[in-house]
Amino acid sequence: MDIKIAATLFLAGTSLVAIGAPAWAQSNSSHHYNVSAGSLQSAIDSYAKQSGRQIIYRTDQISGLRSAGVSGSLSDDAALDALLSKTGFVARRGPSGAIALVSAGNAQSRVAAVEAGDASGNQAPPAQEGLQEIVVTAERRVSNVQKTAVSVSVREGAALRQQGRYSLQDILQDVPGVVGGLTLDTVGGKSDNAGSGITIRGLSASVLATGTNVSSVPATAVYVDNVYEGLGGSYDIGRVEVLRGPQGTLYGRSATAGVVAIHTANPELDHLGFDGSMEHGNYDLQRYTGAVNVPVGDDLAIRVAANRYSRDGYVSREGGAMATTAARAKLLYKPSDAFSVLLGAQFEANTSHTGGTQYILTSPNRMEATSAEIGSGKTKLRQYWGEFNLDLGSVNLTWLPAWRTFQQDAALITPSPSTGSLSQADYTPKDHFLTQELRLSSPQDGKLTWQAGGFYYENWLTAFTSLTFLDSGAVSFTRSNDRHTKNAGVFGEATYRFTDDWRFTGGLRYDYTYVRNEQLYNKNTNGFPFPENPPIWSSLELTGEQATRRFNNITYKARIEHDVTQDNLLYAMVSTGFLPGDVQVATGASGNPEVMPFNAETVTSFEVGSKNRFFDRRLQVNVDAYYYRFSGYQTNGVTVSGNPQVLSFITLSVPARMYGGELELLYKPTSNDEFQLDYAYVNAYFVDRPELFARYAAATKFDNVVPHTINAAYTHTFDLKDGSRLALHGDARFLSAHSNSGQFLTPDLVAQGAGQYVRVGDEIIADFNATWTTSDNRFSITGYVRNLTNNRYKTNVLVQTMEPLNVKATPYDPRTYGLVVAVTL
Repeated sequence: MDIKIAATLFLAGTSLVAIGAPAWAQSNSSHHYNVSAGSLQSAIDSYAKQSGRQIIYRTDQISGLRSAGVSGSLSDDAALDALLSKTGFVARRGPSGAIALVSAGNAQSRVAAVEAGDASGNQAPPAQEGLQEIVVTAERRVSNVQKTAVSVSVREGAALRQQGRYSLQDILQDVPGVVGGLTLDTVGGKSDNAGSGITIRGLSASVLATGTNVSSVPATAVYVDNVYEGLGGSYDIGRVEVLRGPQGTLYGRSATAGVVAIHTANPELDHLGFDGSMEHGNYDLQRYTGAVNVPVGDDLAIRVAANRYSRDGYVSREGGAMATTAARAKLLYKPSDAFSVLLGAQFEANTSHTGGTQYILTSPNRMEATSAEIGSGKTKLRQYWGEFNLDLGSVNLTWLPAWRTFQQDAALITPSPSTGSLSQADYTPKDHFLTQELRLSSPQDGKLTWQAGGFYYENWLTAFTSLTFLDSGAVSFTRSNDRHTKNAGVFGEATYRFTDDWRFTGGLRYDYTYVRNEQLYNKNTNGFPFPENPPIWSSLELTGEQATRRFNNITYKARIEHDVTQDNLLYAMVSTGFLPGDVQVATGASGNPEVMPFNAETVTSFEVGSKNRFFDRRLQVNVDAYYYRFSGYQTNGVTVSGNPQVLSFITLSVPARMYGGELELLYKPTSNDEFQLDYAYVNAYFVDRPELFARYAAATKFDNVVPHTINAAYTHTFDLKDGSRLALHGDARFLSAHSNSGQFLTPDLVAQGAGQYVRVGDEIIADFNATWTTSDNRFSITGYVRNLTNNRYKTNVLVQTMEPLNVKATPYDPRTYGLVVAVTL
């Protein structure tokens, strides 16, 4: 220890601790870190041992604080930022060269006080006047979000809980450039892939003729705890990372539009504790969530979390009602800093209802409720996974195996003025997923850092679908699927540092995809299936090589980045992504079953961006702009018959372009005030429309894409006399006028005026919440209101016919309010 520091600490007679190497050894080299989540003091002690750095802190100031830990190869500074993330403390180097932990506000002026052992220099709790450091693993390595050269937004789990936001759609509602996310009641149950309802920068999944979301390929890859399409992302959330733009090199399959990565809480080795919350709201909403962390010895810990959620429907009590029961167990074994094993098991059961009351558009801006039968859906999901990390010295090894199962028995009830209610039955007795990823990465102490690995995905699906006219009992079609999908990919990415502030990153990936989709499709070709008209069946069976498709895809990334200053980053890159193709059977233009193939879709993105902090890190301004070239958007969700009783489809493909940008501004002028302003613009349009596309689709732009979105939020915190705090938060979202439909309108429908029915005007949605927190952060009470003005504008408009008028829509969620009580022990 430096003699001057040791003397001043001793003479001060305060609870200051200095750990690690002398000040002259404080270089910013890189190491492979493995610091477990737990108390901040234990985390800092472990960090000091692994880095060899000297860290000065006051034990009385950091007592009771917790750190999320850090794992992976990264620089000493980045590792320390990760450990201090969301603690209210930052690391600053003082005049002597030693590194001190000080509160985020007025950090530099307090370093000298800590070094000098001034007992008055840091007595108050962390002021948190500056913006907090946020650590992400967006590029499969731990890094500060402001030093990560990719367009990424982060939402913290605690804030989501206070705002009553748990479903993926609600979590993503204020992320710039992002729309959608499946809710719990999709198709009377739940999709087996969460990414199919997400649109990022205008890119979304292809529309299938049958509308099913079972094992279709989404354009956005969703990861939960590093597992592709993992379970349990709606409770015990730590943070959510949203990456915009193609991420094909590191994530491969489905990462064409971007990635949503949800991280839930992991076991802590040195903490026996409990986190719980209870939420009650209107529409008889009830949510009970709890998690217990139990250390078993010095190197083993278990965390068990559970969630129960239920609410009534928004119009009729039973129609739209839903309930979810889920539980997760994680076991962490860490015998040394060089090796760790994380094992997990998750189960989930969902029950939901459709029908009851649904809405028909009687004019472009008037919705009327209509009664319908009630359909129910049940799903059961299971998942078992692991994460193995091993530091071999010159290379670090990570292995991520996972096994997931999905079962569904659901009915979707929809009303139709011309045919009566329809019931789509989806029965999925077998839907099994195996994923494995093996990744090698280098330490980050040289000019060249790299990571490489392989990914394997396999899905076995057996599913049955039918569509029935409830009034007559006549069946429109039936379909059975036996589907086998395999995907194998290898990838590599490296970053070379030309100088301390210039870097180049290059990545390359190869994917092989195999799809065998054997199907038996039966179509009732009688255009008016009423009891007096017997069915006329036409069948097509797809087997063997006719049902098989193989795809080879190469994706790449090239990026240059420059640190203008420590707080200002510029980057430019080109990257690519892909969606593998498919094959299915549906009713064709002839009215009989036809084979409808899909080719692979690719996108090339050109992007520039900048990340900045100003005014002593109180103001954060991130901005990016992009241009996409999309090889060919495909859909067979276009009905070509114009007759709601005779649904027939055709596969269409058209090249597309997208351009736009995002602005994210965060300003914290004082320790008690925070402003947030986000803006996104996107123009997604088709080019060189083929004659066949123009014949059946009137669209010149992508549907369901909002050109302009603005999110504004303000939070003010009142410091109360007893040390507790009251935080008031308000936010509002502006969505510019756009088309909101789940289909391509034909030129005939547009000529009959259908365009005005799917057109949504400018809309504003406002939310508010207030949270009281005790001085020790162990107890809080939150009251929230979502959609303050009860703005129930039309969404998911479906035009079947204009003559007679047959247009359905779903109102936006009504005003909801509730109370959340949370405790941390």
